[in-house]
Amino acid sequence: MRSYLSMMRRYLDFEGRTRRRDLLRFAGIVLCLFLLAIVLDYVVFGRSAEQAGPLFLVVVLVHIAPGIAACARRLHDTDRSARWLWLILSGVGLVPLGFWLLSPGDPEPNRFGPPLRLKRRILVL
Repeated sequence: MRSYLSMMRRYLDFEGRTRRRDLLRFAGIVLCLFLLAIVLDYVVFGRSAEQAGPLFLVVVLVHIAPGIAACARRLHDTDRSARWLWLILSGVGLVPLGFWLLSPGDPEPNRFGPPLRLKRRILVL
């Protein structure tokens, strides 16, 4: 839950890096919220899963900006520019983008900052 709240607080922050674990936790919670919204739309409004109901649309709209920002920071963690997110617009581009988002981050400091583990160690010292 902490990862989700962190991503939501940084909803327009495209600077820095995000760990793979945090992005996956955020995506898992968002997926659960999508499913819950679909069920509630069916129960409350009588909408089928094929029709986007109002609750589902609200959940999607609330999570678009934080999701894009989190993916940009995740690409930064792999030492790639957020410009690679434009691959979303092509169906073929989803494959390399998904691979990069799920690949391990750069363990060394890169042009987007130090790795988060290193940053936390520095704060402890």
